[in-house]
Amino acid sequence: MLDFNGGQTGSMPGEQSAVSNSQMIETAAGLLEVVSFGRENGRPLVLVSHGMGNWESLLEIGQHVLANDPARRIIAWSRPGRGRSPAAGNIDNMDPLIHEAGIVLPALLTTLGISTADFVGHSDGATVALIFAALFPERAGRIAAIAPYAFADAHFEAATAELPATERESGLSDRLGAHHDTPQALYVAWTDHRRSHAMQHWSALDLLAGVAAPLLLIQGMEDAFSSPVQLSAIADVVSGPVKWVMLHGEGHFPQHDNPEQIFQLVEAHIDTVRSAASRRAMRHAIAAA
Repeated sequence: MLDFNGGQTGSMPGEQSAVSNSQMIETAAGLLEVVSFGRENGRPLVLVSHGMGNWESLLEIGQHVLANDPARRIIAWSRPGRGRSPAAGNIDNMDPLIHEAGIVLPALLTTLGISTADFVGHSDGATVALIFAALFPERAGRIAAIAPYAFADAHFEAATAELPATERESGLSDRLGAHHDTPQALYVAWTDHRRSHAMQHWSALDLLAGVAAPLLLIQGMEDAFSSPVQLSAIADVVSGPVKWVMLHGEGHFPQHDNPEQIFQLVEAHIDTVRSAASRRAMRHAIAAA
């Protein structure tokens, strides 16, 4: 059985947030729900949430990064169909993850006046960030990918087959601290997309060969949705430097169940200014994994 709510009890996203209001922003790819905070001209960090998450789902990571580096600009947003962002219209049979990485995310960055950014992504949000980095290497800085997937392996197929029929049964929105205008419609679209990937034995590995950005890959050893094979495959095909960390006793949501360790890992990876301190923090966080 999939464990949607297992693991340690951690702070839910947004509980201590001073950020409370999102805005609807018109982009070339349509309306998107966005929150931007920190220094307006600071180095951007873009948060790309799980397929059942919204702008709130990775917010604590952004707040932690900003608290330690006030020169940062944090961008949290709701992917199409999540939160208050309208679902994507007709995308001409394009895979939704490719559409988001190749059209939606670059349109968002352009609207916000961002040429290059660092990224933190979770699950298929991490996949979107990785595909974006492959398609637009000049726009991708450093990437921290939590429980990414790059192809539909047997683990992915088995987890997809066990998904409950309704969003309420899954508890995923609550688990991710997310609020959606149409949660059941989103859940149906998200599960249909996963089933399509499973049936087609979908893979983005050939595409990810174009990723040159420095990567941090994070995986829980008890992840019911994704297997360590995903990290190994991604590390094998990308062209840039890779660090990957396996977390003992953690599942699919380590940023909620063990936030302090994730904060340390992410901050050490994306901190390009205090490099020596970052390397020490990374070694300490890995030693604690």
